[in-house]
Amino acid sequence: MGSYALGLSVSVGYLADVLRGDPEGSTEVSNCFARLNEALLAAGCERHDEPVELETALRFSCDMWGYSGLHHLRRVAAYAAFRLATPSPIADGAAEDPVLKRYYAEATQPPGLISRVFRSRAGNRLPYQHLIVHSDAEGYYVPQDFLKVIFPAENLKIPGAMIGSVPRLQEECRALARLLEIPDGLDTESDAVLEAAENPAAFSARWQRYGVESFSCLRLLAACEASLKTGAAIVFC
Repeated sequence: MGSYALGLSVSVGYLADVLRGDPEGSTEVSNCFARLNEALLAAGCERHDEPVELETALRFSCDMWGYSGLHHLRRVAAYAAFRLATPSPIADGAAEDPVLKRYYAEATQPPGLISRVFRSRAGNRLPYQHLIVHSDAEGYYVPQDFLKVIFPAENLKIPGAMIGSVPRLQEECRALARLLEIPDGLDTESDAVLEAAENPAAFSARWQRYGVESFSCLRLLAACEASLKTGAAIVFC
């Protein structure tokens, strides 16, 4: 039933979950959060106190639409960042989109090398960085606000090699939800959301025609809400 069960998973309350299910095997996860704090402090941010106990009802986990669903959403975000018309939905190949590739190229350039055209449009700052400039397979978002994605020192061996901000990710996904015309209050787990992701061409509403993008956006928003409510990081795994 769809490809969402194969690939990227998102968890809030990951350490508490591991401590409860596998206390003896939790050392590496705890160590990762300790190294995460080293990276945050080195970047001038506050330390993150990951909850070690969290009621089951407050934890959150979900499967994304494989790994490709995130790239579909990033593709739409890249076009929005450059103020281009939203591209037509595609079935596959989102990661190879030339505008998304351009985004990655400009996002990793020193400020003086970013195109004059983009500077004039966006004040020399690419929008949607916390969504796009992050691993699609592993890594962390922490529930504190900071402008730029953090690139930890290599020796810290932080999974994903980039740390994002939950409030910034939430802001970016809310903007994309408006762009995709996702109805307010739409249940992330509803059959309607899954059906749109599985067969977007069968529908006429904008959010449904972008079914995979909407599916991905809604799940990230749900993770952000859980993170800000509990103080636990979002973990890609």
